[in-house]
Amino acid sequence: MQCHYRLFVVYFKKDTDVTFQISCDGGSQANVALNITSSLFESTPRKMMHNTTCDSKGFRRVYVASDPDYAYGTDANTTFFVRVFNFTTPITIQVSFAQSPPINWVLFFVIFAACFIVLLVVAGLLWMIKLRIEVYRRNQRRIDEIEHMASRPFSSIKLELTNPHCFTATGPVQGPTPLSVEPCSNYKSGIFTLAVRLPTGGRATTPNGTSGLAVASALCQLTPAQLGVLQAPDNSENRNNRKTTLRRYIPFLRARENDAG
Repeated sequence: MQCHYRLFVVYFKKDTDVTFQISCDGGSQANVALNITSSLFESTPRKMMHNTTCDSKGFRRVYVASDPDYAYGTDANTTFFVRVFNFTTPITIQVSFAQSPPINWVLFFVIFAACFIVLLVVAGLLWMIKLRIEVYRRNQRRIDEIEHMASRPFSSIKLELTNPHCFTATGPVQGPTPLSVEPCSNYKSGIFTLAVRLPTGGRATTPNGTSGLAVASALCQLTPAQLGVLQAPDNSENRNNRKTTLRRYIPFLRARENDAG
């Protein structure tokens, strides 16, 4: 038994290879013959395959368009004749032709480079946006910190700068008094801010261009007298009692008088 297949290429693609594929799935093998005719050839068909064995795995052939023996890359009408013979039924025969365009490497690399450049530009824009957002958040955090610091209570004080020779081991030495006290949440310790006289190196004043005073902070424990002034009274007891408030100040005032004496 034999059968004939005639496939016409209605349209053509220049510089495009033709892939022929066939498979014979059945109880027996078959033979395949392939001929080609074209208006550029003479009337005699040109043999491209003869008595080739076909089984269930099938086979494929690729015919290059640049080969001068094939004319299917031109405007000429090209016909492929496929003849399958010497097979027994039942059998399934699948025949296919395909024209896959070749890879244009120049176009491929141009498109790849363009996509890569676009990707770099997009990544750069995203990175710049990320930096802008980080700068904005940092500025907002700094503004919040400044506003928080500005919302703290403040007042002006007067410093009495005495002769440093008065503070000797032979004379009376007065204990340092903090400029401000910021108690911690547990009211057991606090941040003391003091004015510190910088060393002069044995001279009367510090060298020119340098400051003789500095503001220093230290974490210190609060005394009971300081707690009486700093700790907020309980709202449930004596909220508006001025006498209680005055009693809280008396120990602190006495402590200062003792230090001054």
